[in-house]
Amino acid sequence: DVFGWSQDAGMGWDPSQLGRPEFLMLSTSGGIRNPDGTPRALGFHTGHWEVALLMEEAADVIRD
Repeated sequence: DVFGWSQDAGMGWDPSQLGRPEFLMLSTSGGIRNPDGTPRALGFHTGHWEVALLMEEAADVIRD
């Protein structure tokens, strides 16, 4: 648990929330961010939601 909790805190999860029950939600999206950028649900690493940000930026560049 300590390894996972350290990853969660490193990805921005509130450390006071680390002892709560855990659930696995499977999806092709790795994690979910709130509109302000804070994590709502974590993926296995931050790269999961950063891919979506990169794809959004690439789409904007191509469209423009």
